[in-house]
Amino acid sequence: MRKQVRFLLVLLAILLAGSSGCGEPKGQLSGKIYDDTTKELVTGSVVVTLTGETSITVTNGQYQFIDVPAGEKTLMIQAEGYKTYTASVHIKADQTITKDVHLVQGTDSPGLAFSIAEALVPGVTSFPAGTNDSTTCAEVNYPYYVAKYQVTYELWKRIYDWATSDDRGVGQYHFQNAGQMGGSREPGPKTDQHPVTTINWRDAMVWCNALTEYYNDQNTTNLACVYTYEGQIVRDSRDENVSVCDNVIAENANGFRLPTSMEWELAGRFRGNDSTNTVDGFSNPYFTKGNSASGATGSYTDADATDAVGWHSDNSGDSTHPVGEKEANTLGIYDMSGNVWEWCFASNPGPLGTYRVMRGGSWFNASNYQRIGYMQNTYPQNAHGYNGFRPVRTKS
Repeated sequence: MRKQVRFLLVLLAILLAGSSGCGEPKGQLSGKIYDDTTKELVTGSVVVTLTGETSITVTNGQYQFIDVPAGEKTLMIQAEGYKTYTASVHIKADQTITKDVHLVQGTDSPGLAFSIAEALVPGVTSFPAGTNDSTTCAEVNYPYYVAKYQVTYELWKRIYDWATSDDRGVGQYHFQNAGQMGGSREPGPKTDQHPVTTINWRDAMVWCNALTEYYNDQNTTNLACVYTYEGQIVRDSRDENVSVCDNVIAENANGFRLPTSMEWELAGRFRGNDSTNTVDGFSNPYFTKGNSASGATGSYTDADATDAVGWHSDNSGDSTHPVGEKEANTLGIYDMSGNVWEWCFASNPGPLGTYRVMRGGSWFNASNYQRIGYMQNTYPQNAHGYNGFRPVRTKS
């Protein structure tokens, strides 16, 4: 009998040990639902939906989702007599997010069926550039939108599958690389909320055209594709189409695209009225120093300041992480420094052809590569587990 008890205790210990730390990281979301006019809880039946989770019906004005996989989700709340409420929420591992909602009385008007969380970057007359803040850029004097998150594998695959479907006929897309869930030195578990990796510059550029067409398809909008060649939308990033991809015309269109190098730097530096760790001679808006990670309160040599905003080789565990786990910069943009390098449209001459610019550093690199003023050159065909991107679009 004693042996049986000992065996059961050992077996229980093994099962408990095996269950801890396994599976994808999860968090919780909860909140209260108020009438925006009366400020009282909505006590009628309310249907609450969270991306990837079972819809729930509440009648006491409070909702809760537990064990939700980490990552960006869409919260939707519907109740009779009220307009449908939708918002993006970011679930973080081992954390409870509280989001109270105020429903507006009325009926729904047509809205977007598909959207991307974006931050508006105000145009400025000039801002400091480079790691030493030694130059001044006056190229970005117009407002534009920047995706708040690096493109996740989930988003990449959603657009990729739609674009490459045979159903698209002559409008079918082709890619050199299919993309992967994140990257790491050693094989390990990843989720589709890790940034997409192992895509080259041409893949990212062509995918932006696909994203524009998908956005129009879902929302009956008319955004125009940015990248064309001889008047035709570029839909093929394969090696046999290199001459087209590398000579695309970046139209002055309102569709999704890769940022210019200076657009990327401005989005990473902009601090508004926050003067912490900023360049002398600039105020309202202030700009983060070029030797610092985006949004950091100190230079890249300040480990605490850098670790708070980005994943690099000293804190990443040799792997990418789900997007949005670090602190956002002042504009609400996540992972501008670290996690994965981000492709820009900008080019520079190289000994074996034309380089394309990458920004921000990655999980694979030391923290000095996360300096917001640092620029990396690499060839457009390179696709690694530390390369990713985020789209931008010009404000109409």
